This record gives sequence, C-alpha cells and structure tokens, in this order.
Amino acid sequence: MSPALSKKFIEDIELKLVEEKAEVEAELLFFANNSAGKDEHVSDREDRGTQEEDNATEVASHNEKMVFEESLEKNLGKINRALKKVKKGTYGKCEKCNKIIPKARLEVFPAAEKCVNC
Repeated sequence: MSPALSKKFIEDIELKLVEEKAEVEAELLFFANNSAGKDEHVSDREDRGTQEEDNATEVASHNEKMVFEESLEKNLGKINRALKKVKKGTYGKCEKCNKIIPKARLEVFPAAEKCVNC
C-alpha cells in the first residue's frame, strides 16, 4: 500500500472497482447475448438493401456499438489491472513517473494508471 493513501481509502476504492467491474461485465454480457448466433454483417431489417440511407444508418449504428463494446473491454482491462495493484499493494502509483496519483483523481477514475501530468 502506498504511504499517501490510507487503508480505508484503498478498501473503499476496491469496493468501487468491484462494482464497476460487475457493471461493465453485465454490459458486455448484454452485447454478447444480443449478438449470439447472428451474422453481424446481415441487416435485421426486412427491407434490407432497398434504401441506401437506411443501410448507411444501420452500418453507422453497428460501428457505434462495436466502438462502445471495445471501450468497455478496455475499461474492464484497466479495472482488472487496478484490482491486481490493490492486491499487490501498489495501487495509486503512476505507471510512468511512479508518484502517488492524487486521491481526487482516483475517486473520479479509480482505474487511473497515470497521474494527470503523465
């Protein structure tokens, strides 16, 4: 544990990280359940292929979903790394400069890997 962060603070952050992890996993499960067994390249619309702008809108919507899902996966990775740091006692140190990340930043973004300067 870093000297600048109290045991209580880290315990609270760990709970927050566990809650965030559960939320992200639930959202990813939602994506997985909604795309299971579907050909991602086939339109769900009955009139597929008849309106160019409808097709473009559908492609854009699909791309947005993919970007969001990728963002969730990256966030889950950061949360898991932060939880490992809690267990190892290295939570709260900037990965670049090795200084303590300010509490305010960790409260807002518990999975922060770097301080604001880095």
